[in-house]
Amino acid sequence: MQTGTGYTFPRLVVSIVRLFTAAIFCLGGACLAHDSDEPIADAQIEGIAECDLSQFKLQPRSDSEDLEHISNAVAQFLQSVATDQMSRISYCLGDTEMYSWTNVPGRRPGGARLGDLSEVSQQRAWQALRSLLSQNGYSKVELLATDIERASGAGTVSDYTVAVFGNPVIDSAWGFQFDGHHIALNFLVHGNDLILAPLFLGSQPLTINGKTPLQNEIRLGRQLFEALNAEERKLATVQGLVRRDVVAGSGSGHIDQSKNLDYSIFYDVGIPLADLSESQRELSNQLVQEYLFNLSKPFADRVWDWVEGNLQNGFFTFSQLRDRIYYRIYIPDTILIEYDDVATDHIHTVTRLLDKESRSDYGPFAAVPSSNSIRVLADHYRSSPDHNSVAGN
Repeated sequence: MQTGTGYTFPRLVVSIVRLFTAAIFCLGGACLAHDSDEPIADAQIEGIAECDLSQFKLQPRSDSEDLEHISNAVAQFLQSVATDQMSRISYCLGDTEMYSWTNVPGRRPGGARLGDLSEVSQQRAWQALRSLLSQNGYSKVELLATDIERASGAGTVSDYTVAVFGNPVIDSAWGFQFDGHHIALNFLVHGNDLILAPLFLGSQPLTINGKTPLQNEIRLGRQLFEALNAEERKLATVQGLVRRDVVAGSGSGHIDQSKNLDYSIFYDVGIPLADLSESQRELSNQLVQEYLFNLSKPFADRVWDWVEGNLQNGFFTFSQLRDRIYYRIYIPDTILIEYDDVATDHIHTVTRLLDKESRSDYGPFAAVPSSNSIRVLADHYRSSPDHNSVAGN
C-alpha cells in the first residue's frame, strides 16, 4: 500500500471504504489478516524451503499484475501457516511431492491436511485457489470439496491437502497444489505463464441439491458424439474403454503413475478432429475449453490459443457401455482430456498438457531429485517401513 503524500483524496476515500468493509467482514468470522493486494516480504515467511534452482533454465520472474496478485495470495497463505507445519507444506520444485498427489480417499505422504491448519490458514488456502481458478472453476471445486464430498461418505473438506513448491515471493517459477478425493489441482507458474496440469476432477454423486458441478463435462462429450453421422460414429468408437478409471489417472496410490505414460498409444485412435464439420468442431472446441477454462484468465486464454493452433492434429474417441460412456480428446504433444463414467452416478476426468517444452505436466521440474536436506529426510520417512506412522501423521 502506498502511504504518506502519495495518497490523493479519492484513493484515501477508497482506502477508508476498504477498511470499513474489511471490518464488517471480520465481524462475520471470516477476517483475513492482509489485503490480497498487499505485497508480502520474503522475510515474513518463516520456515519456507530454501531451494537451489541453478540446475534449471528459468525464465525471468514476471512483472504481470495478475501473477503478482496470485503470488501475493499464495504468500499470504504461507505466512499464516505455523512454522512447525511448514515442513509439510513448503517443498522445492522437483521434489517427489510435486507428483505425489492423489484423487482417492485417504492421506498422501506429504502436504498439509486442511483440517490440521488454523481457520485463517484454511481461509487463505481457499483465497489462493480463488485467485488461481476462474469463477466457474472455483465454483466446481468448492462444490465438489464440500457438499459432493460430504454426500459421498468418503470424507469432508477438512481432508483435502495443500502444498507449495518454491517461493512465490521471489522465484520466477513456483507451484501450488490442492488435492484429495476427486480433486487434484497442480498449478505451475513459470515466467509469464500459469498452467493447471495435471487436473483431475471427479464426482460421486453427480448432483447435490439440484447442482451438478461437472454438468458441462457430462453434456458436451455426448453432444459431440451425437453430432456425428453413422460413419463418423463408427470411426470415433472404440469398444471397452468404459471402466473403473481414466487411462492417464494417478492410479490408486500416491504417486502420479501416468507421469511417464507413453501417450503415443492414443495416436490415430478415433476420428481425426480435422475431419469434423464446422459445427462439430465448434462442439469439440467448447469441450476442450470447458476443461482449460477452469484456470483463471488471461492464462487460460494463452493455453487455449496454443491448443487451438494444434487442434487439426487431434483425435476424438468415444466408447459406451449401456448408459455409461467414455470420451477422449488427444492432440499429440499438446493435450489429453479424458472422461469416464466409472460407475453409475460416478465420473472421473483428467486433463494433461503434453508440450515438450514449457506447457507440460509439472513443466521441467517433474523428475529432478530434491536438493533440500529436509525434503530428502521426508523422502526417507516415506520410504522406510520404520517411519510409516510418522509420515502419516
